[in-house]
Amino acid sequence: MGLRDRLRGKKVYFDANVFICLVEGFAAFQAQLAEIRDSLMAGEAYIFTSELTVFEVLVLAGLEWLYLRFLALRPRLQKMLLHTASRAD
Repeated sequence: MGLRDRLRGKKVYFDANVFICLVEGFAAFQAQLAEIRDSLMAGEAYIFTSELTVFEVLVLAGLEWLYLRFLALRPRLQKMLLHTASRAD
């Protein structure tokens, strides 16, 4: 069973490290990151996070534009981020 299969139908908490790896890439985990991204974009898994995590990734020196662009190009992810950990069911 692959990572994508294990994510299907699940709600998963993302901390800053997951966002950093998804946006900036990390060669050692390229295959796993692709499975996570594909699962999210297909609507198979749902993420939630905290306001603190969103703040943390948006204030990285000089990279705010990259994260904002990442979110702007993914409306489904934007909608999911609105359901933060403090409001998760």
